Amino acid sequence: MCRSLIGAMLALALVTTASADVLTNAQMTVLEGDALADSVLSIRPKHFAGCGELQRGPQTCVVFRANSGEAFFVENTDGFLEGDRVWVSGWVNPRSRICFPFIGPAIENNTIYPCLASCGVLGHGPQSCTMFHADSGESFAIGNTGGFFVGARVYVTGPIIEGVTMCWPASVPAIRNNTIQACFEGCGVLGLGPQSCTMFHADSGESFAIRNTGDFFIGDRVYVTGPVVEESMMCWPVIGPAIEDNTIQACFKGCGVLGHGPQSCTLFHADSGESFAIGNIGDFFVGDRVYVTGPVVEESMMCWPVIRPAIEDNTIGACPRTPSVLP
Repeated sequence: MCRSLIGAMLALALVTTASADVLTNAQMTVLEGDALADSVLSIRPKHFAGCGELQRGPQTCVVFRANSGEAFFVENTDGFLEGDRVWVSGWVNPRSRICFPFIGPAIENNTIYPCLASCGVLGHGPQSCTMFHADSGESFAIGNTGGFFVGARVYVTGPIIEGVTMCWPASVPAIRNNTIQACFEGCGVLGLGPQSCTMFHADSGESFAIRNTGDFFIGDRVYVTGPVVEESMMCWPVIGPAIEDNTIQACFKGCGVLGHGPQSCTLFHADSGESFAIGNIGDFFVGDRVYVTGPVVEESMMCWPVIRPAIEDNTIGACPRTPSVLP
């Protein structure tokens, strides 16, 4: 009985749900529970530290689903709620009883903080600190630059800690024990890969395995952002480049004309007949014919209080006269 319950807990990491990844008793199906349980019983406690999302588990327990795909019960939520992205650190007890009668892996007596997982740019900070300027507009001191230099566009993950003394005597928000990787962002097409993986074939010519496909299907044109892992095991046993913990949106790429919009916004009237608010107009003016690329946000607040489709974080250039020379 005990071994089967442990097997059921391990199945948390394999469950894919159809409604917001909510985990229930019924979904905790035992997948070869005895064999999995035997494996767990032989594992020594290990330390875990990483980002993920809090989800609902059985017996009103909270489950932490890590970016790595692992799932654990957690003891301390510190006021965070289901759906929050958090950074959790602590020792894993493979036979925890904090969600009795379920016995399985849990991070007990854990620490928990808000998690940052974002692309951004490295910059200079006070007291010779390195600052990470996230795409959200927030800035944080970081200790690990991973060989990247000021001006590099990178993807940083870690716990957000307020009021630390990393840049003493200046007190600025910081991300301690951060990870850092190259950041990819761009348009491309989804395709089939090895081991039933989904591949993202970028317009740049590169191809990456991705896990998060959103509501998109093979053949769809999408805009993907995330950290590049050159030797990912996402498609095990095939090891290759992947964009892990990616975001995904519809991608627009095409020519059109700039025009006036509500709330002093600039609109891009695409040749396809669609119109989008855009934030980056470069050195162009209303009436200019331009080429725009970027992620489509259907309900953007860029022209607040008017909510309308927008191409956020767009690139812009002159539109070639000959379609065959489009980027």
